[in-house]
Amino acid sequence: MEKIREAPQEIPETREGVSAEELDSINKRNKNYEEARKLRASMGLAPEAESSASIESFIGDAERFIREERTENVVIDNLEPGREYEINLENPQFPFGTAIDFDLIFPISATREELLARYPDREREIDEYLSRIISEKYRKEYLKIIKTKFNGLVPEDTFKWERMVGLNGERDFEATDRQMEFLRSNPELLRNFRGHNIFWNRTLHLPEHLKKKTKEEIKKEALESRLEIIRRYPDIKEWDLINEPLLREPHINESGVNVNEVVVDPIEDFDFFVELFKRAKEIAPESKFYVNEYSLLSGKKTAEFIDFIQRLKNAGAQIDGIGIQGHISEYDFASIDQIKQNLESLSKLDIPLKITEFDISDETVEKMYFSADARQKEKEKVYNIITSVYHEAIKIKGLKSSNNEDIRSVLMDFLNQNLGEIKLISDEEKGLIVSQAIESSSEEEFVEKLKTKMGNTIKARIDSEFDGKVEELRSDYVKKAMIIFYGTQLVEGVYVWGFQDRAHWRSRNFGEHAGFFNDDFETNQVGNEYLKLTQETWRTKKLVVANSQGQATFRGFPGGYSTNPR
Repeated sequence: MEKIREAPQEIPETREGVSAEELDSINKRNKNYEEARKLRASMGLAPEAESSASIESFIGDAERFIREERTENVVIDNLEPGREYEINLENPQFPFGTAIDFDLIFPISATREELLARYPDREREIDEYLSRIISEKYRKEYLKIIKTKFNGLVPEDTFKWERMVGLNGERDFEATDRQMEFLRSNPELLRNFRGHNIFWNRTLHLPEHLKKKTKEEIKKEALESRLEIIRRYPDIKEWDLINEPLLREPHINESGVNVNEVVVDPIEDFDFFVELFKRAKEIAPESKFYVNEYSLLSGKKTAEFIDFIQRLKNAGAQIDGIGIQGHISEYDFASIDQIKQNLESLSKLDIPLKITEFDISDETVEKMYFSADARQKEKEKVYNIITSVYHEAIKIKGLKSSNNEDIRSVLMDFLNQNLGEIKLISDEEKGLIVSQAIESSSEEEFVEKLKTKMGNTIKARIDSEFDGKVEELRSDYVKKAMIIFYGTQLVEGVYVWGFQDRAHWRSRNFGEHAGFFNDDFETNQVGNEYLKLTQETWRTKKLVVANSQGQATFRGFPGGYSTNPR
């Protein structure tokens, strides 16, 4: 790999803070979006109120920025003068990363031992889980995708406080030590590795032994023993120091627990957050520490979050970055226009931004872009066309005495005309429908015979075609969101929160499909679009000829290049 000499970068001018009037305007704008979305939903319309021309304008601006500002003048030395080389960006500087489940990376035996050590009374359950979820083949494919399709990683759960402390409060670094050994032996995976997270401001996610302690005792332990993880793993250069600091509306789960209850109040206990930054920087001055929050793309918490960050800055907290989660759901939906506007608002803080936990599921897209009965209506439409063939047959047979071949021809024309662009039924199946329409003595008999001969094949095809429409919309949404992310100046990385359906948190928790790869690790339509952007469009690959000084100069995306002589 040749070393790159990069063109000097201009330092952006410092922006002024966001005023109270601007914060109020941000709130009003996002509330207006929400009201407009509810109105459009009541009319059976898609959630985006902006016109397609408006969206294309946003996308065009972002693509121009990517083309002009994300690239730079690259110089590669030590080439043979006059020789042609194929130049290929192998290690992009900008991270397009993913969350990973370390339990799926290590050999099954190691994972089993670790789980048994933590849950010794659940051996049968653990074995059933491992046999269902993972095999050696699966593990190898999972690791291969991580190494070849992403250049940034973040652990889903294993570095969280609750996972690193035993029931009695004893610290447990065994799993994370092993994971760090793995990362050190694969330095390309450690390069853009994010630590997630130090302090999660949710009582539900505290270590068990702290849940019955006072707030002051919890704060003390967070500021002391918890921060030791930064010192223990100096290889990790970027951390979500504070995860979800803001208050939320109470949400009571089936067990009667308010899952949104905070540990410390962002206003009453404000000094605690300032102290967290101070102590973290004392331990690792060169590391970067982020505040990570959700409901920022949708705008529900954007103004409040900006105010919180400004107060932290004014109090002396050295905030290195803002983490924007981006779990797009029906409860926290963000249109493409909202994403653009809220990223612009957050950019006024003049702090680097990262999209840290981006995902959207097929189920969310279906709920947001289609009416609740849209899928059923598609089926009813086809079924009504099919049953109308029987009624047409009755009319023809009652009007004149024709032989069956004449009737068959008329009915076939009738069926084709009514189906129009619907391509779900083969010519052979159309012939079967027509034959049964002629032979049946009642609609009930007609329907029953078709069920016997065709089963649920048409229903399955309608579902499959509808799923294809949903996936196409999700693909379009992901593509546009990614372009807006990368086309925003202060965004310094984009991490998706999982990439494969079976392993995805939305699959585990809600049975949703939010991955880019299916169970066999084949890319779906969304994955194809995502990888086309990150592996092709935003990679530089070209032929160059070295000049007399043995150099090649070209405009390209920053990072590490391979040079292959032709």
